[in-house]
Order: sequence, then C-alpha cells, then structure tokens
Amino acid sequence: MLLSIIVVFIAWNTLLFMKYIALGGLLPPVVAAWGTNILFTLIGLWLLRTQE
Repeated sequence: MLLSIIVVFIAWNTLLFMKYIALGGLLPPVVAAWGTNILFTLIGLWLLRTQE
C-alpha cells in the first residue's frame, strides 16, 4: 500500500515538473505531455527485464 502511494506521488510530481518545463519553453508541449508516460513505461520495462 505504501509503495503504491509513493509511486503515485512520484508520478504526479513528474507530471507537474514536465508541465512547468513545457510552460518554460524547454520542451515542446507534446513531448512534455507524453514524457511522464514514456518514462514510467521505460522504468516498468526495465524492471520486467531485470526480474528473474
């Protein structure tokens, strides 16, 4: 339960961080919008590959 709360907290803060990066003009809005999803997908795939 605690792990899921931590993951949601990190995901939410990453989403807000990407929003501010897009508003600041450092990334295009489309890249920033999908950035969090891509990041967490890559982390999930890496975790799946390293589990045995």
